[in-house]
Amino acid sequence: MKISAKQVNFTNHAFVNPIEFTSNYSHTQQSPHDLLWIDSSSDYTVTLPDPSTIPSGTIVSFITLGTGNLLIQPYNQSGTIDGQSTLTLNSTKGVCLVLLDATNKLWAGLSHYA
Repeated sequence: MKISAKQVNFTNHAFVNPIEFTSNYSHTQQSPHDLLWIDSSSDYTVTLPDPSTIPSGTIVSFITLGTGNLLIQPYNQSGTIDGQSTLTLNSTKGVCLVLLDATNKLWAGLSHYA
């Protein structure tokens, strides 16, 4: 059996693109998997990207390192996250992975609250 492989150039590309934010944030997807993180005692809101601007299967992960709450909401406040209109990470070291399906319906694939 012959196996062939195509070489892929990953220059200037990351499998996970980390983005720190320090205020309310309207996210625009910058890679197939963006990791949004915050280290704050203040509460903030992140609005997910316009689904018409992303490919299906795009992933956004969230990590909270401080004691503030993080409210995650769909673009234009339509669609759902795990069946809900919003998702809140409300503990230090909270983690959430959201898979976007490009139709403004959203799923939380993994949630963990430390």
